[in-house]
Amino acid sequence: MSSSEITRSGLVRALVEFGSLLTGPKPLAERLTGLCAAAAAVLNCDQVAIMQLIGDEYRGMFQHGMPESLMDMWPQYRVPRSKPIVSKIEACDSYLLYNRANTDPDLSQIARVVGVVGVVIVPFTHPDGTPFGYLIASYQEDKPTVTEEEAELATGIARMAQTTMLRQLETQRRREVSQAMLEVADSERRRLSRDIHDDPLQRILGLRVGLEGFRAQLEEPAMRSAIDGFIGQCRSASSSLREVMLQTHPHVSELADLRDVLATMVARNEGGSAVTLNFSDERSIESPSYLIPALNRVAEQAARNTLRHAAATMLGVSLSDRDGGTLLTITDDGRGFDVRDVDNTRLGLVLMRERTELLDGVFAIDTMPGAGTVVSAWFPHAEPSNA
Repeated sequence: MSSSEITRSGLVRALVEFGSLLTGPKPLAERLTGLCAAAAAVLNCDQVAIMQLIGDEYRGMFQHGMPESLMDMWPQYRVPRSKPIVSKIEACDSYLLYNRANTDPDLSQIARVVGVVGVVIVPFTHPDGTPFGYLIASYQEDKPTVTEEEAELATGIARMAQTTMLRQLETQRRREVSQAMLEVADSERRRLSRDIHDDPLQRILGLRVGLEGFRAQLEEPAMRSAIDGFIGQCRSASSSLREVMLQTHPHVSELADLRDVLATMVARNEGGSAVTLNFSDERSIESPSYLIPALNRVAEQAARNTLRHAAATMLGVSLSDRDGGTLLTITDDGRGFDVRDVDNTRLGLVLMRERTELLDGVFAIDTMPGAGTVVSAWFPHAEPSNA
C-alpha cells in the first residue's frame, strides 16, 4: 500500500471511528474486534488480529478477517514465549515485516491456514516496558516494504489497543479490590452487630427485668413512678441499640427486594411526617448481583436522611439503565439544604459516596434550600471476561 492510498479525509474518518469504538459501555471484545476491523480498512490489509501475553504464552484475543471456519478457533490459538519469533517481537521497538510468512518456520502454521503471505507485527508493552501483546496486520500477497505512514498507523493502532486493554485490566483490578474492601467492611459490621447484641443489649435487658421485679415489690406510688421512668429508658435504649444493629449488620435487606425494604422504612415513619413512596424500576436487564448490596445500602441511607431531616411528603426512588450500568435516583420534595454547609465528615453521606466510588461509580447530590433533594448513584456493570 502506498502512502497516497491513505487520504487525509479517510484518516480523519478512521480516527473518529476509532474513538467511538474504544469508548462507551460496549464490552471489551466488541470494542477491540471493531478496532481490528477499522484497522484493516486503514492499513488496507486482509486481516488484523491482537495477541495478548497471558502467563508464558501469547493468546489470540481479537481479530477481523479470518476465514469463518477459523473464527471460533482463534481464542484457542497459542504462541509459547519460547518460540524464536516471540523473542524477535519482544526485542523490537517498532514493527517487524515478514514477507512470505507461509514459508517462515515460526509463522507458517497460522499463515498457511488463514491464507496470508505478508505479515506486519507491532508489539506493545505495559507502562513499565514489560511485554503485553502484539498486533498483526496480514496480507494475502507479497509486501516488500512498509511505508513510514503504514508503520506509524500500525503502531498507533497497537497503542490504542494497548491503552484500551490496560484500562480494562485496571478497572477489573479496582473492582476486585473494592469488592474485597466491602467484604471486609461487611464482616466488621457483622462483628459489631454481634457485639452489641451479646453485651450491651443483654445488659440493658437484664437491668430492665431487674427493675420490673423491684417495682413489683414497691407500694409507694412515687417510687413506682420513678422506677417506671427508668424502665422506659431501658426500653428506649434497647430499641435504639436494635436500630443500630439493623443499620449496621449487612442483613437480609441487602439481598431483598428494594421496594419492600423502603416501604418498611416509610411505614415506620422515623421522622414522624406522612411520606408517600413512589418506586419505579425501569431497568431492561437485572443489575449484577455484586451491585445489589451497594444499591440497597445507598438507597436506604438516602431514604433515611429524607425521613429524618427533609420534612418531605414524597420520597421517589428509581432504578434505570444508563451508559452500560445501573442508575439509582432518590428524590424528595423536602426542605433541601446548601451542600456547602454540609459537614464533609457526616457519616451517612460519606458512606454513600464511598459505596458508590469503590465500585467505580459516580455519586452526586443536587439540592438547594427549599427545593428538595436529588441523590444519584451510577454503578457500571462489569464487562464479561474475554480470556
